[in-house]
Amino acid sequence: MSTEVSGTIAIGEVELVLSSIIGEIDYLIPEEAAEELMEEAEEGVKKVIKVPTYKESAIDAVLKVTNDGSAPLNEMRWRQQYFTDEFQPPTAEEIKCIWDGEEIPLTEDMVTFEDNVLTISFKDLKDTDWGMFEADSTMEFQYPVHVINPGEDARFESQVIINANTYPRSQELEYIPEMPDTPVIVAVHIRRKYRIGKDIIPAGAMGEYEIILTVINLGNMPLKKVHVDDKIPDEFERSNFSLEPEEIQDLEGDDIIEWEIDNLEPEEKLEITYMVKGTGDYNAADLQYQP
Repeated sequence: MSTEVSGTIAIGEVELVLSSIIGEIDYLIPEEAAEELMEEAEEGVKKVIKVPTYKESAIDAVLKVTNDGSAPLNEMRWRQQYFTDEFQPPTAEEIKCIWDGEEIPLTEDMVTFEDNVLTISFKDLKDTDWGMFEADSTMEFQYPVHVINPGEDARFESQVIINANTYPRSQELEYIPEMPDTPVIVAVHIRRKYRIGKDIIPAGAMGEYEIILTVINLGNMPLKKVHVDDKIPDEFERSNFSLEPEEIQDLEGDDIIEWEIDNLEPEEKLEITYMVKGTGDYNAADLQYQP
Protein backbone atom coordinates (compact mmCIF):
# COMPACT_ATOMS: atom_id res chain seq x y z
CA MET A 1 0.00 0.00 0.00
CA SER A 2 1.33 3.40 -0.86
CA THR A 3 0.36 6.90 0.10
CA GLU A 4 0.68 9.79 -2.34
CA VAL A 5 1.28 13.23 -0.92
CA SER A 6 1.00 16.33 -3.05
CA GLY A 7 1.47 20.06 -2.29
CA THR A 8 3.42 23.19 -3.13
CA ILE A 9 6.59 24.76 -1.72
CA ALA A 10 6.79 28.56 -1.75
CA ILE A 11 10.30 29.87 -2.64
CA GLY A 12 10.82 33.46 -1.55
CA GLU A 13 13.13 35.99 -3.17
CA VAL A 14 16.80 35.30 -2.57
CA GLU A 15 19.08 38.36 -2.39
CA LEU A 16 22.38 37.85 -4.15
CA VAL A 17 25.20 39.95 -2.66
CA LEU A 18 28.64 40.55 -4.09
CA SER A 19 31.73 41.15 -1.99
CA SER A 20 34.30 43.43 -3.63
CA ILE A 21 36.83 46.10 -2.66
CA ILE A 22 39.11 48.43 -4.57
CA GLY A 23 41.81 50.81 -3.38
CA GLU A 24 44.72 53.05 -4.30
CA ILE A 25 47.62 54.94 -2.71
CA ASP A 26 49.05 58.33 -3.61
CA TYR A 27 51.71 60.68 -2.24
CA LEU A 28 51.25 64.43 -1.92
CA ILE A 29 53.88 67.17 -2.28
CA PRO A 30 53.63 69.82 0.45
CA GLU A 31 53.40 73.37 -0.89
CA GLU A 32 56.20 74.63 1.33
CA ALA A 33 58.59 72.11 -0.22
CA ALA A 34 57.44 72.47 -3.81
CA GLU A 35 60.78 73.92 -4.92
CA GLU A 36 62.65 70.81 -3.78
CA LEU A 37 60.18 67.95 -4.10
CA MET A 38 59.42 67.26 -7.72
CA GLU A 39 57.20 64.72 -9.43
CA GLU A 40 57.52 63.30 -12.91
CA ALA A 41 56.61 60.23 -14.88
CA GLU A 42 58.91 57.25 -15.20
CA GLU A 43 58.50 54.34 -17.56
CA GLY A 44 56.26 51.75 -15.94
CA VAL A 45 55.42 54.00 -12.97
CA LYS A 46 52.50 56.41 -12.68
CA LYS A 47 54.33 58.95 -10.50
CA VAL A 48 57.87 59.42 -9.21
CA ILE A 49 58.43 61.87 -6.37
CA LYS A 50 62.00 63.06 -5.93
CA VAL A 51 63.30 64.03 -2.50
CA PRO A 52 66.68 65.57 -1.62
CA THR A 53 69.49 63.32 -0.44
CA TYR A 54 70.85 63.42 3.11
CA LYS A 55 67.97 65.48 4.46
CA GLU A 56 65.02 64.66 6.68
CA SER A 57 61.59 65.31 5.23
CA ALA A 58 58.13 63.77 5.09
CA ILE A 59 55.84 62.84 2.23
CA ASP A 60 52.13 62.61 2.97
CA ALA A 61 50.53 59.34 1.87
CA VAL A 62 46.82 58.98 1.11
CA LEU A 63 45.49 55.41 1.08
CA LYS A 64 41.89 54.98 -0.11
CA VAL A 65 39.63 51.94 -0.19
CA THR A 66 36.05 51.64 -1.45
CA ASN A 67 33.48 48.91 -0.94
CA ASP A 68 32.38 48.54 -4.54
CA GLY A 69 30.35 45.41 -3.89
CA SER A 70 26.90 45.03 -2.33
CA ALA A 71 27.85 43.09 0.83
CA PRO A 72 28.72 44.95 4.07
CA LEU A 73 32.22 44.19 5.34
CA ASN A 74 32.87 43.29 8.96
CA GLU A 75 36.68 42.99 8.86
CA MET A 76 39.21 45.21 7.08
CA ARG A 77 43.00 45.09 6.97
CA TRP A 78 45.44 47.38 5.14
CA ARG A 79 49.14 46.62 4.82
CA GLN A 80 51.91 48.72 3.30
CA GLN A 81 55.24 46.94 3.14
CA TYR A 82 58.93 47.41 2.28
CA PHE A 83 59.66 50.31 4.66
CA THR A 84 63.37 50.85 5.33
CA ASP A 85 65.67 52.83 7.62
CA GLU A 86 65.60 55.64 5.04
CA PHE A 87 61.84 55.51 4.45
CA GLN A 88 60.08 54.94 7.76
CA PRO A 89 56.40 54.47 8.64
CA PRO A 90 54.23 56.81 10.72
CA THR A 91 53.39 56.34 14.37
CA ALA A 92 49.84 55.36 15.28
CA GLU A 93 49.18 58.93 16.44
CA GLU A 94 50.13 60.30 13.01
CA ILE A 95 47.51 58.27 11.12
CA LYS A 96 44.21 59.98 10.35
CA CYS A 97 41.22 57.87 9.29
CA ILE A 98 38.39 59.47 7.30
CA TRP A 99 35.29 57.26 6.88
CA ASP A 100 32.74 58.67 4.43
CA GLY A 101 33.97 62.18 5.19
CA GLU A 102 34.02 61.80 8.98
CA GLU A 103 37.21 61.36 11.00
CA ILE A 104 37.16 58.39 13.35
CA PRO A 105 39.69 57.61 16.11
CA LEU A 106 42.17 54.76 15.85
CA THR A 107 43.31 52.86 18.93
CA GLU A 108 46.86 51.58 19.39
CA ASP A 109 45.82 47.97 18.88
CA MET A 110 44.54 48.82 15.39
CA VAL A 111 48.01 49.83 14.18
CA THR A 112 51.09 47.59 14.16
CA PHE A 113 54.53 47.72 12.54
CA GLU A 114 56.48 44.49 12.23
CA ASP A 115 59.02 43.19 9.71
CA ASN A 116 58.93 46.48 7.76
CA VAL A 117 55.14 46.19 7.29
CA LEU A 118 52.64 48.80 8.47
CA THR A 119 49.25 47.18 9.25
CA ILE A 120 45.93 48.86 10.08
CA SER A 121 43.15 46.47 11.14
CA PHE A 122 39.43 46.72 11.84
CA LYS A 123 37.74 43.70 13.45
CA ASP A 124 34.10 43.01 14.33
CA LEU A 125 32.86 46.29 12.89
CA LYS A 126 29.29 45.11 13.48
CA ASP A 127 29.90 45.54 17.23
CA THR A 128 31.24 49.10 16.97
CA ASP A 129 29.50 52.46 16.95
CA TRP A 130 30.40 52.85 13.27
CA GLY A 131 28.84 49.60 12.10
CA MET A 132 30.02 47.57 9.14
CA PHE A 133 31.71 48.99 6.05
CA GLU A 134 28.68 49.33 3.80
CA ALA A 135 28.42 49.25 0.01
CA ASP A 136 29.73 52.40 -1.72
CA SER A 137 31.45 53.53 1.50
CA THR A 138 34.95 54.97 1.22
CA MET A 139 37.67 55.03 3.83
CA GLU A 140 40.82 57.13 3.57
CA PHE A 141 43.99 56.98 5.64
CA GLN A 142 46.32 59.98 5.72
CA TYR A 143 49.80 59.69 7.21
CA PRO A 144 53.42 60.76 6.63
CA VAL A 145 56.18 58.59 5.23
CA HIS A 146 59.31 59.80 7.03
CA VAL A 147 62.34 60.28 4.78
CA ILE A 148 65.50 59.97 6.92
CA ASN A 149 68.77 61.12 5.29
CA PRO A 150 68.53 58.91 2.18
CA GLY A 151 71.55 58.29 0.04
CA GLU A 152 71.55 59.08 -3.65
CA ASP A 153 69.22 56.88 -5.71
CA ALA A 154 67.59 55.38 -2.59
CA ARG A 155 64.06 54.28 -3.57
CA PHE A 156 60.85 53.54 -1.71
CA GLU A 157 58.83 51.14 -3.84
CA SER A 158 56.13 49.91 -1.51
CA GLN A 159 53.32 47.45 -1.99
CA VAL A 160 49.81 47.85 -0.60
CA ILE A 161 47.63 44.85 0.24
CA ILE A 162 43.99 45.29 1.24
CA ASN A 163 41.98 42.43 2.78
CA ALA A 164 38.35 42.27 3.90
CA ASN A 165 35.68 39.81 4.97
CA THR A 166 31.95 39.72 5.58
CA TYR A 167 29.74 38.58 8.45
CA PRO A 168 29.33 35.67 8.65
CA ARG A 169 32.86 35.06 7.44
CA SER A 170 33.31 33.82 3.89
CA GLN A 171 36.27 33.66 1.54
CA GLU A 172 38.60 36.56 2.36
CA LEU A 173 38.84 39.34 -0.22
CA GLU A 174 42.23 40.64 -1.31
CA TYR A 175 43.07 43.62 -3.49
CA ILE A 176 46.62 44.62 -4.45
CA PRO A 177 47.06 47.77 -6.58
CA GLU A 178 49.39 47.03 -9.47
CA MET A 179 52.91 48.38 -9.11
CA PRO A 180 52.58 50.85 -12.04
CA ASP A 181 49.71 52.45 -10.08
CA THR A 182 51.77 52.76 -6.89
CA PRO A 183 53.93 55.92 -6.75
CA VAL A 184 57.66 55.67 -6.08
CA ILE A 185 59.79 57.96 -3.91
CA VAL A 186 63.38 58.44 -5.11
CA ALA A 187 66.21 60.33 -3.41
CA VAL A 188 68.34 62.48 -5.74
CA HIS A 189 71.12 64.99 -5.29
CA ILE A 190 69.41 68.29 -5.99
CA ARG A 191 71.56 71.12 -7.37
CA ARG A 192 69.77 74.46 -7.36
CA LYS A 193 72.14 76.61 -9.38
CA TYR A 194 71.51 79.28 -11.97
CA ARG A 195 73.29 82.18 -13.66
CA ILE A 196 71.96 85.62 -14.52
CA GLY A 197 73.82 87.74 -17.05
CA LYS A 198 73.30 91.20 -18.51
CA ASP A 199 74.25 92.58 -21.92
CA ILE A 200 73.98 96.23 -22.98
CA ILE A 201 73.87 96.69 -26.74
CA PRO A 202 73.84 100.15 -28.43
CA ALA A 203 70.79 100.63 -30.60
CA GLY A 204 70.47 102.79 -33.73
CA ALA A 205 69.87 106.26 -32.20
CA MET A 206 72.14 108.18 -29.89
CA GLY A 207 71.58 107.24 -26.24
CA GLU A 208 69.44 104.20 -27.03
CA TYR A 209 70.41 100.76 -25.74
CA GLU A 210 68.91 97.30 -25.70
CA ILE A 211 69.15 95.52 -22.35
CA ILE A 212 69.28 91.70 -22.43
CA LEU A 213 68.97 89.80 -19.15
CA THR A 214 69.78 86.07 -19.48
CA VAL A 215 68.79 83.45 -16.92
CA ILE A 216 70.15 79.88 -17.25
CA ASN A 217 69.26 76.94 -15.02
CA LEU A 218 72.57 75.16 -14.37
CA GLY A 219 71.10 72.63 -11.91
CA ASN A 220 69.50 69.25 -12.40
CA MET A 221 66.00 70.18 -11.20
CA PRO A 222 63.35 72.64 -12.34
CA LEU A 223 63.53 75.99 -10.57
CA LYS A 224 60.39 77.64 -9.23
CA LYS A 225 59.81 81.35 -8.59
CA VAL A 226 63.21 82.63 -9.76
CA HIS A 227 63.71 86.29 -8.86
CA VAL A 228 65.42 88.59 -11.38
CA ASP A 229 66.03 92.31 -10.96
CA ASP A 230 67.80 95.16 -12.75
CA LYS A 231 68.66 98.72 -11.72
CA ILE A 232 68.26 101.63 -14.14
CA PRO A 233 69.16 105.28 -13.37
CA ASP A 234 66.38 107.86 -13.51
CA GLU A 235 68.04 109.47 -16.54
CA PHE A 236 66.92 106.55 -18.74
CA GLU A 237 63.45 105.98 -20.11
CA ARG A 238 62.32 102.33 -20.45
CA SER A 239 60.13 100.68 -23.12
CA ASN A 240 59.37 97.50 -25.10
CA PHE A 241 59.62 94.91 -22.30
CA SER A 242 59.57 91.34 -23.62
CA LEU A 243 58.29 90.28 -20.20
CA GLU A 244 56.33 92.73 -18.10
CA PRO A 245 57.92 93.38 -14.70
CA GLU A 246 56.21 92.18 -11.53
CA GLU A 247 57.18 95.41 -9.78
CA ILE A 248 59.20 98.60 -10.29
CA GLN A 249 60.56 100.24 -7.15
CA ASP A 250 61.30 103.95 -7.30
CA LEU A 251 64.44 104.59 -5.27
CA GLU A 252 66.40 107.82 -4.97
CA GLY A 253 68.20 108.21 -8.29
CA ASP A 254 67.37 104.72 -9.58
CA ASP A 255 64.52 102.37 -10.40
CA ILE A 256 64.68 98.68 -9.42
CA ILE A 257 62.84 96.52 -11.96
CA GLU A 258 61.81 93.09 -10.72
CA TRP A 259 60.58 89.93 -12.44
CA GLU A 260 59.57 86.49 -11.16
CA ILE A 261 59.97 83.43 -13.38
CA ASP A 262 57.45 80.75 -12.47
CA ASN A 263 59.41 77.76 -13.76
CA LEU A 264 62.79 77.15 -15.37
CA GLU A 265 63.65 73.62 -16.49
CA PRO A 266 67.21 72.18 -16.23
CA GLU A 267 69.49 73.75 -18.88
CA GLU A 268 66.68 76.07 -19.94
CA LYS A 269 67.71 79.59 -20.95
CA LEU A 270 65.38 82.58 -20.71
CA GLU A 271 65.98 86.09 -22.05
CA ILE A 272 64.27 89.26 -20.88
CA THR A 273 64.81 92.25 -23.17
CA TYR A 274 63.80 95.90 -23.09
CA MET A 275 64.92 99.25 -24.46
CA VAL A 276 66.29 102.28 -22.61
CA LYS A 277 66.96 105.82 -23.85
CA GLY A 278 69.13 108.35 -22.05
CA THR A 279 67.75 111.82 -21.37
CA GLY A 280 69.43 114.92 -20.01
CA ASP A 281 72.83 114.47 -18.39
CA TYR A 282 73.05 110.67 -18.57
CA ASN A 283 76.06 108.36 -18.35
CA ALA A 284 75.88 105.04 -20.20
CA ALA A 285 78.32 103.48 -17.72
CA ASP A 286 75.61 103.76 -15.05
CA LEU A 287 73.75 100.95 -16.84
CA GLN A 288 76.43 98.44 -15.79
CA TYR A 289 74.55 97.13 -12.73
CA GLN A 290 74.80 93.36 -12.58
CA PRO A 291 71.72 91.46 -11.32
